[in-house]
Amino acid sequence: MCSLFMKGEMNRREIYANPSSRAHAWFMLLSALIPLHSP
Repeated sequence: MCSLFMKGEMNRREIYANPSSRAHAWFMLLSALIPLHSP
């Protein structure tokens, strides 16, 4: 999680420049915070 956060900080400029990458980053973050459990 920490490494992913650091990577996000390093690629912040690219993420903000590309809306699709930004959305993907948010999805990854939410997935990390809230694990998806299949029923």
